Amino acid sequence: MQATGISPDIFRYVALGIIILFGLTMIIPAFENAFNILTARIAQIGSAVQAHSTQIKTDFISGLLLGIALGLLWTPCAGPILATITTI
Repeated sequence: MQATGISPDIFRYVALGIIILFGLTMIIPAFENAFNILTARIAQIGSAVQAHSTQIKTDFISGLLLGIALGLLWTPCAGPILATITTI
């Protein structure tokens, strides 16, 4: 990573930490519950943005808000899996 000046080992350690964190959320119920609460809040924000986007008449802003809402709803489901695959 000569462009950033950051050692590649740092990225490896961060990726390893993320994978371990996701593994712990699958094994330890308390971590799973905390992760579920966090992602449920994110999904609720996405639902609110999506509902608001249908009330806006401008096509570009409506599409932008709908895309943001879709990302917020999709990320809690597929994000951890894709992040694990990407980091591996």
